[in-house]
Amino acid sequence: MADHGKLKSDISFAGIFASSAFAACFAEICTIPLDTAKVRLQLQKKAVAGDALALPKYKGLLGTVGTIAREEGLTALWKGIVPGLHRQCLYGGLRIGLYEPVKTFYVGQDHVGDAPLSKKILAALTTVISTLNFFINKIGTKPEELTLAVRFEGQRVI
Repeated sequence: MADHGKLKSDISFAGIFASSAFAACFAEICTIPLDTAKVRLQLQKKAVAGDALALPKYKGLLGTVGTIAREEGLTALWKGIVPGLHRQCLYGGLRIGLYEPVKTFYVGQDHVGDAPLSKKILAALTTVISTLNFFINKIGTKPEELTLAVRFEGQRVI
């Protein structure tokens, strides 16, 4: 079995950041219609027992996607994509881009072979906590809350 731990990456931090940010943005584009439907289902008011006028508008995830596309147009499924992409560029890029430098910091520059699992977990936790800390302290909120606040600004009634 080849030892892949000895190979050093030729990709710069900027390259890793850009590729991880791109991957996170692509995932956001693919999943935001389902997230939009999920949020609509969560925010819809429950029907009062015996009240025929208050039947739920949305039924099931795919039914909600269909209702939104039919009533508001297909592009309505991607409402809020711009703040979502901003969040993913920063959060995904930093979280994944910082992993290797932090792991190297924990195992040492001259480490040969695969890093111990404990050091990998520590590096992953450090990057996630550091990135969340950045958002909370510099922006004042978690990235998810920022996106939801921007997405539903002006949409008081669903």
